[in-house]
Amino acid sequence: MRKREIRDPRISDFVDGVLGNAAFSHLYGIDRVDTDDILGTFPITLKNEEGDFGEFRTRRTVLEEYGRMAEAISGQNQKPRNSSCRPTADPSQALLKQGRSG
Repeated sequence: MRKREIRDPRISDFVDGVLGNAAFSHLYGIDRVDTDDILGTFPITLKNEEGDFGEFRTRRTVLEEYGRMAEAISGQNQKPRNSSCRPTADPSQALLKQGRSG
């Protein structure tokens, strides 16, 4: 399978940086506090981002994604997006709901 190329550098940076950092923290069992401490070891990034964005954006976004991933892993906030996506125990009932018969 060919790796899908992300052409927009903003999206590529987000996927490689923010999502990658958050995912690897979970993968290696690094908790949120230690992830925050690790992110604090990049003073040049901190300085540049505070100048450009007025905040250490990488730290904030990585920790936000870390939290979302932690919720997904723990099963919290797992609601079906659409009730019609729920599986039906009896397939004939699904057809009846769609106005067809089996």
